[in-house]
Amino acid sequence: VAALVWSLDTTRSAKEVWSALTQTALDKGNPGRDDYYGHGIVQAAAAALLLANDNFTLVPTASPTVHLPCINDPKGWFDIDGDVYGCEWYAIESYCELYGSGFQNFGKTGNEACCVCGGGGIDFKLQTSSPAPSPTPSKLASSKPSAEPSSSPSEVCIDSPENWSDAVDNFNCNWYGIDDRCSLFGNNYENFGKTANQAC
Repeated sequence: VAALVWSLDTTRSAKEVWSALTQTALDKGNPGRDDYYGHGIVQAAAAALLLANDNFTLVPTASPTVHLPCINDPKGWFDIDGDVYGCEWYAIESYCELYGSGFQNFGKTGNEACCVCGGGGIDFKLQTSSPAPSPTPSKLASSKPSAEPSSSPSEVCIDSPENWSDAVDNFNCNWYGIDDRCSLFGNNYENFGKTANQAC
């Protein structure tokens, strides 16, 4: 992972890459570094973004620190008992601790899917007003190489219409995204004029 992050900016030293990886690791277990999880789960994209920041410092400090917002993953997740038991429900009192490791749905438990329970994912959408074209290629890899540097963030997949579900069983895009359900059922059960393969 360190080689991948370093390959995005080969002017960075090993110490800088290590520092970025440890500063952006998703902490697990006891707060801070521990013997079981080390610094936590490596977040390569977050480390690359931190290294791309002009204000990057070697020593972990309170400023600057990259804070990427957490998003519930999958979006709209709820447990096997129904949509009443979503991430908002788990935020009540100590429900994450009491129920978060059970009641799996869409392949995840509340502790894995909900930010409030320590799960979820990182929202990598860059918030920019109107980006100016860059005179040099971006340090971050592009999924579609081009002759000219990209002047805008990568496209983000958005369900259209938002919160789409099929007309028959009320299964949503999260359900269709599990395993090979899109290939098996994605062209059936149209709702709002679209099938899952068109809406998700």
